[in-house]
Amino acid sequence: MGITAVAEIWSSVPHQPSWGIAPWAIRLAARRRDTSHWEAHLAGAPEDGMPRTRQQQSRDAAGFIIAATRLRTHDLFCRLWRPVDWILTSQRRREIADATPPALVTIYIAERDGLHTLPTESGGWITGCGVATFAASRWLQRLRGRNRNRRLAGTEQ
Repeated sequence: MGITAVAEIWSSVPHQPSWGIAPWAIRLAARRRDTSHWEAHLAGAPEDGMPRTRQQQSRDAAGFIIAATRLRTHDLFCRLWRPVDWILTSQRRREIADATPPALVTIYIAERDGLHTLPTESGGWITGCGVATFAASRWLQRLRGRNRNRRLAGTEQ
């Protein structure tokens, strides 16, 4: 039995791309995505005499599990960023978010040590907290691409 005979027998055997762990990957990632190309990749090209072996299919299916997990993780983190994006798109909400931590530090220090420590000993802590929240919100705004205060091209001086 030659190599061509084995190839003919192998190509005549119906290959099911969805076996083993591949259906798990497809179900894991297929919530809002078209995964038909994954099954087509696992099948190979049996019509051209180039089917994929079980070892190749299982290796690729394991890669699909990793890819599907990454896709779902990405979807989860996109949902978690929505409140942050909502705050960053409005200047008023961003300023309230910037002022809240220093205000809470001020209230804490006033309750714990008294009002007399605010101008003397605690001014640096409150200022540092304000500067840190301001810098963090501007950094997040640039990182997330939510800068609404861009100057128009024709109005710069």
